[in-house]
Amino acid sequence: KRDPVGHAKRRLTYGLFVMWASHIPYRHSRINDLPIPVIRAMWIVQAIVLALALVGAIRLLRSRWWREAWLLLTPALYVTVVHLPLLTEPRETLPAMPVVLILASVIVGLRQLPND
Repeated sequence: KRDPVGHAKRRLTYGLFVMWASHIPYRHSRINDLPIPVIRAMWIVQAIVLALALVGAIRLLRSRWWREAWLLLTPALYVTVVHLPLLTEPRETLPAMPVVLILASVIVGLRQLPND
């Protein structure tokens, strides 16, 4: 309540990262047993996948398949809009992660989209 602008900045930077890239594919009750570099490495991999998905989404949006791109983006946008103001828990993004992987594969798997 004292710093609404600062709160919004933190949500859009740190909170967005925590929500989308900080999921640790490891048993939650044992996370504290993992070395910090291992946790950070998992975060880096997640961040790379998200960056690839963003590039893939942009590429699809600029192609003749922009309608399909919006369809693929809908789950990720919904999860972000609904959960970012309230929570920053990685488990909230799990339902949208298959779409993130699909969008990331657009960049990794295709050199050029047909009829771009």
